[in-house]
Amino acid sequence: MTERFTPQAETIDKYGVWRPGVFQRFSGDLNYGGSTENFKQGMGLEPKGVHLKLLARIDRLGRSLKEKMLPSRFLIKLLRQIDPNADPHDVIKTQLQHTANVVTVDEEFLKLNPEQRIQATLATDGLITNIENQPLYITAGDCAPVAIFDPENRAIGLFHSGWEGTANLISIVGIKNMIEKYGSNPEDLVVSIGPSIAPEDYEVGETVRTKFAENYSPEEISILFTSHPQEGKYFLNVPLAIKIKLIQAGVREENIEISLHSTFKEGSVFPSARKAEGVQNIDASIFLMSLAKRD
Repeated sequence: MTERFTPQAETIDKYGVWRPGVFQRFSGDLNYGGSTENFKQGMGLEPKGVHLKLLARIDRLGRSLKEKMLPSRFLIKLLRQIDPNADPHDVIKTQLQHTANVVTVDEEFLKLNPEQRIQATLATDGLITNIENQPLYITAGDCAPVAIFDPENRAIGLFHSGWEGTANLISIVGIKNMIEKYGSNPEDLVVSIGPSIAPEDYEVGETVRTKFAENYSPEEISILFTSHPQEGKYFLNVPLAIKIKLIQAGVREENIEISLHSTFKEGSVFPSARKAEGVQNIDASIFLMSLAKRD
């Protein structure tokens, strides 16, 4: 069983890479971090620009060489800061479809050709693996990135958890898969819930509240959905919703960290989908994760 510990504070390093505090004690075993607007500036990009629009779907970008090269350069540079030993050609990503579907990245998956890998992850928002130096990535721009590390069985999971994924318990689906595939014990798991939109800024309607009621109790709903000046609207606390279900699944509360960064706040160093002007302009942060190779 993983010993109890006090996590350090999350940081943004000199390169503009965000790193959660909860994983710092595992720096020799785990590589994880996310891009910020400061990271973009380091590449000569405008911090609030839309140069990397629809970064979640690099394979679906326009046909021009420029459109395809910039996201690739961005991804390679970020990967070098997070896991310099990983091959950027082997990065596996989700397709950002707001599902609760999780794919296992194993040896059979890695035998697939690039097109088959894309097809296998088309309706996927979560990835798990126990393969060393195998980078996984998701993108997020208000939705919560959730990273899970099993230090006992050396396995990881990375999940894009917007309101739909959270309502459908994507992190819990991921944990169940890790239990089945790797023998993970929830008490050993260490979890980072990364930068997302702050509860006081996240306005949702009755449809969202009704969806959450399928998997959350009335008491939980009353905590997660707080009053809004406009009738029929609420403020939703997605990170707390994720944490509640993680604890119920057996993860120890002290092993869960919620980022203090809000994507929507003025001056945020993380992009926000709600601030973007139309879906074609949506920028995003990349969150990359891999197991370090043991000597």
